[in-house]
Amino acid sequence: MISTIITRLKLKPNDLFLVDSIGAFISAALLWAIFIYAEIYHGIPRNNYTILLLIAFAFSAHSAIHFFCKHKRPGVYLKIIGTANILYCCLTAGLMLVFARGITIIELIYLIGEIILICTLSVIELRLSKGN
Repeated sequence: MISTIITRLKLKPNDLFLVDSIGAFISAALLWAIFIYAEIYHGIPRNNYTILLLIAFAFSAHSAIHFFCKHKRPGVYLKIIGTANILYCCLTAGLMLVFARGITIIELIYLIGEIILICTLSVIELRLSKGN
């Protein structure tokens, strides 16, 4: 499945920056709406969600800038954002472990889903970075 996606994206690897930017923006918006604005009970403190939100927003801006720059060789920038995304997933997983006793089912489902999606995107970005 990932090989098929990579084959299709090799034609326009710059479009991967747009996918990453939109995904990071949606992630930031969901973090704000679900865990900060709604003020529902959650096991991970609110300030930690604010940090994740700010990181996601920064990644969104970073990827949008690189999408509009239309680099001739985007591999370096794909490697940077792919690696940063993996580190973001490690931070998220670390927060889940630190606050495991109080984490709610909503948090668990959302954060595991986000980690799976972001790691999949990161694998695609890192594989594409080798060819560009």
